[in-house]
Amino acid sequence: MKRFSWLFITVLVTIASVRAQKVKYKDLYPLLDSRQYELAIPILKQFLADSKTINHPNANFQLATYFELKTLDQDILKNAEVMDLYADSAITAYQKTMTLLTEKEVSKKNPEYYGAYQRRDVRTGKVGIKLADIQYDLEKKINSLTERKVAVNNINVAMSDSYTAYTICQRIYSEVRNTYPDTRRLYLQANEEVIKNLDTLAAQAEIAVVSAGKMKTALAKIEKAGYDPKIEIKDIEKYEKDGIEEADYFSDEIVFWEYGNWVKRVKEIVEDKVKPMMANLIEYDNQLNALKDQTLKDSVSQVGKIASLAPVRDQLHEFDPDPLPLKVFDVKASELEYLAKLVEHHDYYDSADLVYKTELLKEKVKALSQYDSLLNVLADFPYKEESTNYYAYVSNSFGGIEQFTKYIETKKSFADQEFEKKSLELELMQERANWLILDNDSIPLFEVEDIISSRRYLPVVIDSTHTAGLFFEDDNTLKGYFSLVNKSRIPESKVEFAVNEEFFNRINVLDIEALVNADESGQIYHLLFYVPMPEQATFAAELCKIYTADGLAWEKSLILETKPSTITITEGTGAVEVNYDLQSYSGDKRLASGITLDKKGEVLEN
Repeated sequence: MKRFSWLFITVLVTIASVRAQKVKYKDLYPLLDSRQYELAIPILKQFLADSKTINHPNANFQLATYFELKTLDQDILKNAEVMDLYADSAITAYQKTMTLLTEKEVSKKNPEYYGAYQRRDVRTGKVGIKLADIQYDLEKKINSLTERKVAVNNINVAMSDSYTAYTICQRIYSEVRNTYPDTRRLYLQANEEVIKNLDTLAAQAEIAVVSAGKMKTALAKIEKAGYDPKIEIKDIEKYEKDGIEEADYFSDEIVFWEYGNWVKRVKEIVEDKVKPMMANLIEYDNQLNALKDQTLKDSVSQVGKIASLAPVRDQLHEFDPDPLPLKVFDVKASELEYLAKLVEHHDYYDSADLVYKTELLKEKVKALSQYDSLLNVLADFPYKEESTNYYAYVSNSFGGIEQFTKYIETKKSFADQEFEKKSLELELMQERANWLILDNDSIPLFEVEDIISSRRYLPVVIDSTHTAGLFFEDDNTLKGYFSLVNKSRIPESKVEFAVNEEFFNRINVLDIEALVNADESGQIYHLLFYVPMPEQATFAAELCKIYTADGLAWEKSLILETKPSTITITEGTGAVEVNYDLQSYSGDKRLASGITLDKKGEVLEN
């Protein structure tokens, strides 16, 4: 060891002293032999650059050995190109060495340079160096380097193929996810172009994994590869989060996202569920349109023929919690219901039945209100954005988003105008239905708020079949009236009769009350007006009997001992009994149960 150190220092000193002079190989060899390449290689290259020493056999051999070691020292994945250059240089140098080596060179002239190849001849027993042994070893080195070059190239081609394919996968996946941020939009908007991109994604994903497998297999066959990765395939479970991380080809584990199975699942959903659902949307919409056309054509309601929306709704809700088509279907169904109100009562304008017309108008206004409300929901919905999820439906049913927008605006304008018109018509009809009108007579069928200042009719009894009250024939003369109430609101069987103006007048009109009794046939009415007498417990009353066919039969002014409760008619005799409200009577006078009159209006003795 001391001798080698001394020799090494001597060589360094010698080389340093002669660097500016011609390099002697015997001074350089110890550095090469001890593989002090950092010092030796620059000098070796200088040595071989000299035209006189360019073909020095061992110098070329040592340079080839250096290049071979540099070849094996390179990272075959990260520095493949550098490795390839070193390998080519090593092969070239070894091939040149083979042309320069001679038997004389290795066994007689410079045997000390080839001591590693000494061996004993099995025939002669002598120890020596044979040129054939060196040439055989060089050929093996050349073949090994050539095979390594090919293997590393194949590994890097496989890695490049895998990386390129996987980069395409991630680009397509990212573009799809950026365009369709959630599965709702992806499934609903997946057109032929999207499916084509997904097919490309799946194909490239297979290439990426297969190529990575080839790389792994090739790595296992190469000596001192430095890599032995595992390959893991990871499922895409959450579309919004998974599938983005890149594969690390230089790690111990190369992780790929399972794009192929994901694409398969997406396509199955689109083909098996979404496309049939979209076809069902178009079919359902066409059915609603056909029912509307039939309604307008035949003037017959088609509401009962509207198919159940449940199957379509269930299909939509699987992908979309608040789907646009349902809002459109609700609008169209509501429009059909309104049209049904119009055609089901085509005799509306010819009818004299104000009650019927009022109730029908209420139904129309209610249907219009529902229709308008649903249109408002649709108009306020982000339908332009959501239309992209239902492109086929919007295109087929409306001709595109512009026409769809125009449809909504047109329907909204119609509903608003129609609602305003029908509401006004209803208001006028309700006002008209509150009066019995014939010629100049207008009898209110509602309570008059300002009864003191009223100049004409003051209703006391308001019923669906009849009305009764008082009216001023002039400013001072108060009379009683009775009329049947019919649906045309024209006074029928109207009767007027005199009342005792001493007690029935404008001053005490607020205190006037009434009782009515009608027979089962509705042909005979007994009407009683009563009012408390000033500062007394008694009541003044006017009782009359009215035949709806013949008018007033009789009238009778009465003084009642207390407030009346009911009017009863005795079957057979026709006697009329005005029954007292004895429960509310607070006086000390013993009273009969009431006053009885015969069928002609004469008071009978109790």
